[in-house]
Amino acid sequence: MSGFAWLDAVAAILVGFIVAKIGIELSWKCVQELLDTALPEEDVQAYTDEIMQVEGILSVHSFKAAGWPATFCWKYICR
Repeated sequence: MSGFAWLDAVAAILVGFIVAKIGIELSWKCVQELLDTALPEEDVQAYTDEIMQVEGILSVHSFKAAGWPATFCWKYICR
């Protein structure tokens, strides 16, 4: 042996930390996809202004976002 037997243990610990970090990041992204999140206030105002231009819309109650920013949906548009 070359006297570096401890190096194997250090490498294993580093790989373990890398795997754990990637696992946590992927899990966090999945949780965010499943939860409704709040839209930024400037986006809410922009969408509200756009929707209020449609004839027959009286008010916009609230927005819900899922998978933001890739996809979103709004709910509770009062006519």
